[in-house]
Amino acid sequence: MEKNPTGPAGVPLRPLNRDDPHSGLVSLDPNPFIAFGLRLGRDEITAWIVSTSATLAAGGLLRLFAPGLSPAARAPLLAVVGPLAEKPGLLAHYFKEAFRRYRAAPPGRRQSRGSYFLRALREGWPSLRADLLYHDPVYTVLLWLLLRVTGSQSVAGATLLAAASFATAVAVASGLEVLSIDLRYAFLLRRLRRAGFAVKSYYEAHFLVDPEGDPAFAPERIIDRLRERFRLPVRTSYSYRDLYLTRNSLAVYNGRKPYLRLRQRIGEDGEISKQALQVMYTRAKEVQTGEPGLYRCFATRKEKAGFDFGPDIPMPWTIGEIPAPRARSVARKLSDSAPDREVRFRRQVAMDPEGLFISVDIPPTAPHPAGAYWLEVKIRDDITQLRAATEYIAWKLPVRATTKTKCEAMDRSTIRAEI
Repeated sequence: MEKNPTGPAGVPLRPLNRDDPHSGLVSLDPNPFIAFGLRLGRDEITAWIVSTSATLAAGGLLRLFAPGLSPAARAPLLAVVGPLAEKPGLLAHYFKEAFRRYRAAPPGRRQSRGSYFLRALREGWPSLRADLLYHDPVYTVLLWLLLRVTGSQSVAGATLLAAASFATAVAVASGLEVLSIDLRYAFLLRRLRRAGFAVKSYYEAHFLVDPEGDPAFAPERIIDRLRERFRLPVRTSYSYRDLYLTRNSLAVYNGRKPYLRLRQRIGEDGEISKQALQVMYTRAKEVQTGEPGLYRCFATRKEKAGFDFGPDIPMPWTIGEIPAPRARSVARKLSDSAPDREVRFRRQVAMDPEGLFISVDIPPTAPHPAGAYWLEVKIRDDITQLRAATEYIAWKLPVRATTKTKCEAMDRSTIRAEI
Protein backbone atom coordinates (compact mmCIF):
# COMPACT_ATOMS: atom_id res chain seq x y z
CA MET A 1 0.00 0.00 0.00
CA GLU A 2 1.28 3.45 -0.94
CA LYS A 3 2.08 5.68 2.03
CA ASN A 4 1.08 9.31 2.27
CA PRO A 5 3.79 11.54 0.79
CA THR A 6 5.82 13.72 3.12
CA GLY A 7 6.99 17.28 2.87
CA PRO A 8 10.59 18.49 2.72
CA ALA A 9 10.93 18.31 6.50
CA GLY A 10 9.47 14.82 6.73
CA VAL A 11 6.10 16.11 7.90
CA PRO A 12 3.25 14.02 6.42
CA LEU A 13 1.11 15.94 3.99
CA ARG A 14 -2.67 15.79 4.07
CA PRO A 15 -3.93 12.33 3.05
CA LEU A 16 -5.02 11.87 -0.51
CA ASN A 17 -8.67 11.22 -1.24
CA ARG A 18 -8.71 9.38 -4.54
CA ASP A 19 -12.50 9.10 -4.67
CA ASP A 20 -13.12 12.84 -4.43
CA PRO A 21 -10.59 15.25 -5.92
CA HIS A 22 -12.00 18.13 -3.86
CA SER A 23 -12.12 16.13 -0.57
CA GLY A 24 -15.83 16.88 -0.28
CA LEU A 25 -15.30 20.65 -0.15
CA VAL A 26 -16.81 21.33 -3.58
CA SER A 27 -20.23 20.02 -4.50
CA LEU A 28 -21.85 21.46 -7.63
CA ASP A 29 -25.55 21.28 -8.34
CA PRO A 30 -26.39 19.72 -11.72
CA ASN A 31 -28.47 21.44 -14.37
CA PRO A 32 -32.04 20.69 -13.24
CA PHE A 33 -33.36 20.24 -16.79
CA ILE A 34 -30.66 17.72 -17.74
CA ALA A 35 -30.83 15.94 -14.37
CA PHE A 36 -34.59 15.50 -14.46
CA GLY A 37 -34.56 14.65 -18.18
CA LEU A 38 -32.11 11.80 -17.60
CA ARG A 39 -34.13 10.58 -14.64
CA LEU A 40 -37.45 10.73 -16.48
CA GLY A 41 -35.94 9.12 -19.59
CA ARG A 42 -34.64 6.21 -17.51
CA ASP A 43 -37.99 5.74 -15.80
CA GLU A 44 -39.94 6.01 -19.06
CA ILE A 45 -37.72 3.41 -20.79
CA THR A 46 -38.17 1.07 -17.83
CA ALA A 47 -41.93 1.66 -17.95
CA TRP A 48 -41.97 0.97 -21.71
CA ILE A 49 -40.13 -2.35 -21.19
CA VAL A 50 -42.56 -3.35 -18.43
CA SER A 51 -45.57 -2.26 -20.50
CA THR A 52 -44.42 -4.12 -23.62
CA SER A 53 -43.62 -7.26 -21.63
CA ALA A 54 -46.99 -7.16 -19.88
CA THR A 55 -48.81 -6.71 -23.19
CA LEU A 56 -46.97 -9.65 -24.78
CA ALA A 57 -47.62 -11.78 -21.70
CA ALA A 58 -51.31 -10.84 -21.70
CA GLY A 59 -51.59 -11.72 -25.41
CA GLY A 60 -50.03 -15.13 -24.75
CA LEU A 61 -52.33 -15.81 -21.82
CA LEU A 62 -55.42 -14.87 -23.85
CA ARG A 63 -54.40 -17.21 -26.67
CA LEU A 64 -53.78 -19.96 -24.12
CA PHE A 65 -56.87 -19.65 -21.93
CA ALA A 66 -59.33 -17.90 -24.27
CA PRO A 67 -58.51 -19.21 -27.74
CA GLY A 68 -62.02 -18.51 -28.98
CA LEU A 69 -61.89 -14.79 -28.14
CA SER A 70 -62.32 -12.68 -31.25
CA PRO A 71 -59.67 -10.10 -32.28
CA ALA A 72 -62.24 -7.33 -31.76
CA ALA A 73 -62.71 -8.39 -28.12
CA ARG A 74 -58.99 -9.05 -27.55
CA ALA A 75 -57.84 -5.61 -28.78
CA PRO A 76 -59.36 -3.44 -26.00
CA LEU A 77 -58.09 -5.84 -23.34
CA LEU A 78 -54.54 -5.62 -24.64
CA ALA A 79 -54.85 -1.83 -25.00
CA VAL A 80 -55.66 -1.54 -21.29
CA VAL A 81 -52.86 -3.81 -20.08
CA GLY A 82 -50.04 -1.57 -21.36
CA PRO A 83 -51.04 1.69 -19.63
CA LEU A 84 -51.88 -0.16 -16.40
CA ALA A 85 -48.49 -1.88 -16.30
CA GLU A 86 -46.62 1.26 -17.33
CA LYS A 87 -47.29 3.21 -14.13
CA PRO A 88 -45.73 0.65 -11.73
CA GLY A 89 -42.89 0.40 -14.24
CA LEU A 90 -42.14 4.09 -13.67
CA LEU A 91 -41.53 3.26 -10.01
CA ALA A 92 -39.50 0.09 -10.60
CA HIS A 93 -36.14 1.77 -10.02
CA TYR A 94 -37.29 3.28 -6.71
CA PHE A 95 -38.74 0.01 -5.45
CA LYS A 96 -35.45 -1.69 -6.32
CA GLU A 97 -33.50 0.94 -4.36
CA ALA A 98 -35.91 0.63 -1.42
CA PHE A 99 -35.39 -3.14 -1.36
CA ARG A 100 -31.61 -2.65 -1.51
CA ARG A 101 -31.72 -0.22 1.45
CA TYR A 102 -33.94 -2.63 3.38
CA ARG A 103 -31.53 -5.52 2.84
CA ALA A 104 -28.47 -3.37 3.64
CA ALA A 105 -29.87 -2.01 6.92
CA PRO A 106 -28.64 -3.82 10.07
CA PRO A 107 -31.44 -5.95 11.60
CA GLY A 108 -31.50 -3.86 14.76
CA ARG A 109 -31.95 -0.60 12.83
CA ARG A 110 -34.13 -1.90 10.01
CA GLN A 111 -37.46 -0.13 9.69
CA SER A 112 -40.73 -1.70 8.59
CA ARG A 113 -41.16 -2.69 4.93
CA GLY A 114 -43.99 -0.17 4.64
CA SER A 115 -41.70 2.76 5.46
CA TYR A 116 -39.32 1.78 2.66
CA PHE A 117 -42.28 1.33 0.31
CA LEU A 118 -43.63 4.80 1.13
CA ARG A 119 -40.21 6.33 0.64
CA ALA A 120 -40.00 4.71 -2.82
CA LEU A 121 -43.39 6.21 -3.69
CA ARG A 122 -42.27 9.68 -2.57
CA GLU A 123 -39.04 9.45 -4.57
CA GLY A 124 -40.81 8.20 -7.69
CA TRP A 125 -43.74 10.60 -7.52
CA PRO A 126 -42.08 13.39 -9.61
CA SER A 127 -41.57 10.97 -12.53
CA LEU A 128 -45.10 9.63 -12.21
CA ARG A 129 -46.53 13.15 -12.05
CA ALA A 130 -44.51 14.30 -15.06
CA ASP A 131 -45.63 11.21 -17.00
CA LEU A 132 -49.31 11.78 -16.28
CA LEU A 133 -49.38 15.55 -16.71
CA TYR A 134 -46.87 16.11 -19.50
CA HIS A 135 -45.26 13.10 -21.15
CA ASP A 136 -48.32 11.04 -22.08
CA PRO A 137 -50.32 13.96 -23.56
CA VAL A 138 -47.32 15.33 -25.49
CA TYR A 139 -46.32 11.90 -26.78
CA THR A 140 -49.85 11.03 -27.90
CA VAL A 141 -50.53 14.34 -29.67
CA LEU A 142 -47.09 14.53 -31.27
CA LEU A 143 -47.15 10.96 -32.60
CA TRP A 144 -50.65 11.47 -33.98
CA LEU A 145 -49.56 14.66 -35.76
CA LEU A 146 -46.42 13.06 -37.18
CA LEU A 147 -48.32 10.05 -38.48
CA ARG A 148 -50.87 12.32 -40.12
CA VAL A 149 -48.30 14.65 -41.67
CA THR A 150 -45.95 11.94 -42.94
CA GLY A 151 -48.64 9.41 -43.80
CA SER A 152 -46.22 6.62 -42.79
CA GLN A 153 -47.77 3.14 -43.02
CA SER A 154 -44.69 0.94 -42.55
CA VAL A 155 -43.73 -0.60 -39.24
CA ALA A 156 -40.19 0.83 -39.47
CA GLY A 157 -41.47 4.34 -40.20
CA ALA A 158 -43.99 4.24 -37.37
CA THR A 159 -41.29 2.96 -35.00
CA LEU A 160 -38.95 5.84 -35.86
CA LEU A 161 -41.74 8.38 -35.42
CA ALA A 162 -42.66 6.82 -32.08
CA ALA A 163 -39.03 7.00 -30.90
CA ALA A 164 -38.77 10.67 -31.97
CA SER A 165 -42.05 11.48 -30.25
CA PHE A 166 -40.90 9.67 -27.09
CA ALA A 167 -37.61 11.59 -26.87
CA THR A 168 -39.30 14.92 -27.63
CA ALA A 169 -41.97 14.25 -25.02
CA VAL A 170 -39.29 13.50 -22.41
CA ALA A 171 -37.57 16.84 -23.16
CA VAL A 172 -40.85 18.78 -23.08
CA ALA A 173 -41.98 17.05 -19.88
CA SER A 174 -38.63 17.80 -18.22
CA GLY A 175 -38.84 21.46 -19.18
CA LEU A 176 -42.41 21.79 -17.94
CA GLU A 177 -41.58 20.01 -14.68
CA VAL A 178 -38.58 22.29 -14.03
CA LEU A 179 -40.71 25.33 -14.89
CA SER A 180 -43.46 24.23 -12.52
CA ILE A 181 -40.93 23.83 -9.69
CA ASP A 182 -39.52 27.29 -10.38
CA LEU A 183 -43.05 28.69 -10.26
CA ARG A 184 -43.63 27.04 -6.88
CA TYR A 185 -40.36 28.57 -5.66
CA ALA A 186 -41.43 32.01 -6.92
CA PHE A 187 -44.73 31.55 -5.08
CA LEU A 188 -42.81 30.78 -1.86
CA LEU A 189 -40.78 33.99 -2.19
CA ARG A 190 -43.99 35.91 -2.92
CA ARG A 191 -45.60 34.48 0.22
CA LEU A 192 -42.56 35.49 2.28
CA ARG A 193 -42.63 39.03 0.87
CA ARG A 194 -46.31 39.36 1.73
CA ALA A 195 -45.48 38.28 5.29
CA GLY A 196 -42.96 41.13 5.61
CA PHE A 197 -39.72 39.41 4.60
CA ALA A 198 -37.19 41.38 2.54
CA VAL A 199 -35.73 39.29 -0.29
CA LYS A 200 -32.31 39.88 -1.82
CA SER A 201 -29.99 37.77 -3.97
CA TYR A 202 -26.29 37.77 -4.73
CA TYR A 203 -23.35 35.56 -5.69
CA GLU A 204 -20.75 34.46 -3.19
CA ALA A 205 -17.53 32.43 -3.26
CA HIS A 206 -16.29 30.58 -0.17
CA PHE A 207 -12.74 29.72 0.87
CA LEU A 208 -11.18 27.92 3.81
CA VAL A 209 -7.95 29.64 4.89
CA ASP A 210 -5.25 27.91 6.90
CA PRO A 211 -2.35 30.24 7.84
CA GLU A 212 -0.56 27.35 9.64
CA GLY A 213 0.85 29.73 12.21
CA ASP A 214 2.13 32.34 9.76
CA PRO A 215 1.19 35.82 11.08
CA ALA A 216 1.33 37.19 7.53
CA PHE A 217 -1.93 35.36 6.83
CA ALA A 218 -3.73 36.33 10.03
CA PRO A 219 -7.34 37.40 9.37
CA GLU A 220 -6.87 41.12 10.11
CA ARG A 221 -3.84 41.34 7.84
CA ILE A 222 -5.60 39.49 5.04
CA ILE A 223 -8.71 41.68 5.11
CA ASP A 224 -6.57 44.85 5.10
CA ARG A 225 -4.54 43.47 2.21
CA LEU A 226 -7.65 42.65 0.18
CA ARG A 227 -9.18 46.01 1.01
CA GLU A 228 -6.14 47.78 -0.40
CA ARG A 229 -5.94 45.50 -3.45
CA PHE A 230 -9.58 46.04 -4.48
CA ARG A 231 -9.88 49.61 -3.17
CA LEU A 232 -12.79 48.94 -0.85
CA PRO A 233 -13.77 52.06 1.09
CA VAL A 234 -15.58 50.53 4.10
CA ARG A 235 -13.81 48.59 6.87
CA THR A 236 -15.73 47.28 9.89
CA SER A 237 -16.25 44.21 12.09
CA TYR A 238 -19.14 42.28 13.66
CA SER A 239 -19.88 39.42 16.01
CA TYR A 240 -22.49 36.86 14.93
CA ARG A 241 -24.59 34.25 16.62
CA ASP A 242 -26.63 32.00 14.32
CA LEU A 243 -29.08 29.28 15.33
CA TYR A 244 -30.00 26.94 12.49
CA LEU A 245 -33.28 25.02 12.47
CA THR A 246 -32.15 22.03 10.44
CA ARG A 247 -35.31 19.99 11.03
CA ASN A 248 -37.55 22.08 8.84
CA SER A 249 -40.09 21.47 6.09
CA LEU A 250 -38.42 23.64 3.44
CA ALA A 251 -38.35 21.87 0.08
CA VAL A 252 -35.48 21.71 -2.39
CA TYR A 253 -36.39 23.60 -5.57
CA ASN A 254 -34.40 22.54 -8.66
CA GLY A 255 -31.21 22.06 -6.68
CA ARG A 256 -31.67 25.09 -4.42
CA LYS A 257 -30.75 23.96 -0.90
CA PRO A 258 -32.76 25.50 1.95
CA TYR A 259 -31.59 26.87 5.30
CA LEU A 260 -33.62 28.39 8.12
CA ARG A 261 -31.91 30.32 10.87
CA LEU A 262 -32.22 32.96 13.58
CA ARG A 263 -29.39 35.51 13.42
CA GLN A 264 -28.09 38.17 15.79
CA ARG A 265 -25.34 40.59 14.69
CA ILE A 266 -23.47 42.93 17.03
CA GLY A 267 -21.36 45.80 15.70
CA GLU A 268 -17.84 46.75 16.74
CA ASP A 269 -19.31 49.35 19.10
CA GLY A 270 -21.11 46.59 21.03
CA GLU A 271 -24.56 47.63 19.84
CA ILE A 272 -27.00 45.20 18.22
CA SER A 273 -27.20 45.94 14.49
CA LYS A 274 -29.42 43.06 13.29
CA GLN A 275 -31.85 40.52 14.72
CA ALA A 276 -33.69 38.48 12.12
CA LEU A 277 -35.33 35.28 10.98
CA GLN A 278 -33.83 34.25 7.63
CA VAL A 279 -34.92 31.77 4.98
CA MET A 280 -32.09 31.09 2.51
CA TYR A 281 -31.74 29.10 -0.68
CA THR A 282 -28.36 28.36 -2.26
CA ARG A 283 -27.31 26.73 -5.52
CA ALA A 284 -23.65 26.20 -6.38
CA LYS A 285 -22.13 26.22 -9.85
CA GLU A 286 -18.81 26.71 -11.60
CA VAL A 287 -18.47 30.16 -13.12
CA GLN A 288 -17.90 30.02 -16.88
CA THR A 289 -17.20 33.43 -18.43
CA GLY A 290 -15.83 32.20 -21.77
CA GLU A 291 -12.38 33.60 -20.97
CA PRO A 292 -9.36 31.52 -19.91
CA GLY A 293 -8.28 31.70 -16.28
CA LEU A 294 -5.60 30.24 -14.05
CA TYR A 295 -8.06 28.93 -11.44
CA ARG A 296 -11.53 27.49 -11.38
CA CYS A 297 -14.17 29.65 -9.75
CA PHE A 298 -17.02 28.05 -7.79
CA ALA A 299 -19.82 30.43 -6.90
CA THR A 300 -23.03 30.02 -4.95
CA ARG A 301 -26.18 31.88 -5.90
CA LYS A 302 -27.88 32.81 -2.63
CA GLU A 303 -31.41 34.14 -2.28
CA LYS A 304 -32.15 35.32 1.25
CA ALA A 305 -35.53 36.29 2.69
CA GLY A 306 -35.14 38.00 6.05
CA PHE A 307 -37.59 39.32 8.61
CA ASP A 308 -35.88 41.94 10.79
CA PHE A 309 -37.06 42.12 14.40
CA GLY A 310 -35.20 45.35 15.09
CA PRO A 311 -32.55 45.97 17.78
CA ASP A 312 -34.89 47.18 20.52
CA ILE A 313 -36.38 43.85 21.65
CA PRO A 314 -34.81 40.77 23.25
CA MET A 315 -33.66 38.38 20.52
CA PRO A 316 -36.29 35.62 20.01
CA TRP A 317 -34.21 32.44 19.98
CA THR A 318 -37.24 30.19 19.39
CA ILE A 319 -40.11 30.45 16.94
CA GLY A 320 -42.64 30.83 19.73
CA GLU A 321 -40.87 34.00 20.93
CA ILE A 322 -41.09 35.79 17.57
CA PRO A 323 -43.16 38.92 18.28
CA ALA A 324 -44.51 39.57 14.76
CA PRO A 325 -47.61 37.36 14.25
CA ARG A 326 -47.25 36.97 10.46
CA ALA A 327 -43.56 36.08 10.66
CA ARG A 328 -44.26 33.69 13.53
CA SER A 329 -47.05 32.02 11.53
CA VAL A 330 -44.78 31.54 8.49
CA ALA A 331 -41.97 30.21 10.68
CA ARG A 332 -44.27 27.68 12.36
CA LYS A 333 -45.36 26.37 8.98
CA LEU A 334 -41.71 25.90 8.06
CA SER A 335 -40.50 24.42 11.34
CA ASP A 336 -41.78 23.85 14.85
CA SER A 337 -38.56 22.39 16.21
CA ALA A 338 -36.08 24.05 18.52
CA PRO A 339 -32.82 25.32 17.02
CA ASP A 340 -30.37 22.42 16.96
CA ARG A 341 -27.18 23.90 15.51
CA GLU A 342 -25.35 26.99 16.69
CA VAL A 343 -22.61 28.86 14.85
CA ARG A 344 -20.72 31.77 16.40
CA PHE A 345 -18.01 33.77 14.68
CA ARG A 346 -16.32 37.17 14.44
CA ARG A 347 -16.37 38.86 11.04
CA GLN A 348 -13.89 41.36 9.63
CA VAL A 349 -15.35 43.18 6.61
CA ALA A 350 -14.03 45.25 3.73
CA MET A 351 -16.58 46.32 1.14
CA ASP A 352 -17.80 48.66 -1.53
CA PRO A 353 -21.56 49.22 -0.99
CA GLU A 354 -22.02 49.16 -4.78
CA GLY A 355 -19.57 46.35 -5.53
CA LEU A 356 -17.46 43.73 -3.79
CA PHE A 357 -18.05 42.55 -0.24
CA ILE A 358 -15.14 40.59 1.30
CA SER A 359 -15.14 39.15 4.80
CA VAL A 360 -13.11 36.82 6.99
CA ASP A 361 -15.11 34.87 9.55
CA ILE A 362 -13.20 33.61 12.58
CA PRO A 363 -14.76 30.86 14.75
CA PRO A 364 -14.16 31.02 18.50
CA THR A 365 -12.36 27.65 18.31
CA ALA A 366 -9.60 29.10 16.10
CA PRO A 367 -6.62 30.38 18.12
CA HIS A 368 -5.28 33.56 16.56
CA PRO A 369 -3.21 33.68 14.38
CA ALA A 370 -2.61 29.95 13.87
CA GLY A 371 -6.20 28.84 13.46
CA ALA A 372 -8.02 28.30 10.21
CA TYR A 373 -10.85 30.63 9.25
CA TRP A 374 -13.43 31.34 6.57
CA LEU A 375 -13.20 33.84 3.71
CA GLU A 376 -16.15 34.99 1.61
CA VAL A 377 -16.41 37.15 -1.49
CA LYS A 378 -19.86 38.47 -2.43
CA ILE A 379 -21.25 40.55 -5.24
CA ARG A 380 -24.76 41.30 -6.39
CA ASP A 381 -24.59 40.85 -10.16
CA ASP A 382 -21.11 41.25 -11.68
CA ILE A 383 -19.94 37.65 -11.72
CA THR A 384 -16.93 38.58 -13.88
CA GLN A 385 -15.63 40.80 -11.08
CA LEU A 386 -16.28 37.98 -8.62
CA ARG A 387 -14.14 35.63 -10.70
CA ALA A 388 -11.31 38.16 -10.91
CA ALA A 389 -11.33 38.55 -7.12
CA THR A 390 -11.37 34.80 -6.47
CA GLU A 391 -8.48 34.23 -8.90
CA TYR A 392 -6.36 36.75 -7.00
CA ILE A 393 -7.25 35.12 -3.66
CA ALA A 394 -6.49 31.62 -4.95
CA TRP A 395 -3.16 32.86 -6.34
CA LYS A 396 -1.93 34.84 -3.35
CA LEU A 397 -3.39 33.16 -0.25
CA PRO A 398 -3.25 29.66 1.34
CA VAL A 399 -6.89 28.86 0.57
CA ARG A 400 -9.05 26.00 -0.61
CA ALA A 401 -12.24 26.76 -2.48
CA THR A 402 -15.43 25.23 -1.12
CA THR A 403 -19.16 25.36 -1.71
CA LYS A 404 -19.94 24.40 1.88
CA THR A 405 -21.77 26.77 4.18
CA LYS A 406 -20.42 27.86 7.55
CA CYS A 407 -23.17 25.80 9.14
CA GLU A 408 -21.67 22.69 7.56
CA ALA A 409 -17.99 23.60 7.90
CA MET A 410 -17.97 25.00 11.45
CA ASP A 411 -20.34 22.54 13.06
CA ARG A 412 -18.95 20.58 16.02
CA SER A 413 -15.32 20.99 14.97
CA THR A 414 -12.75 23.57 14.05
CA ILE A 415 -12.38 24.55 10.43
CA ARG A 416 -8.86 23.13 10.50
CA ALA A 417 -10.40 19.65 10.71
CA GLU A 418 -12.09 20.33 7.38
CA ILE A 419 -8.79 21.38 5.78
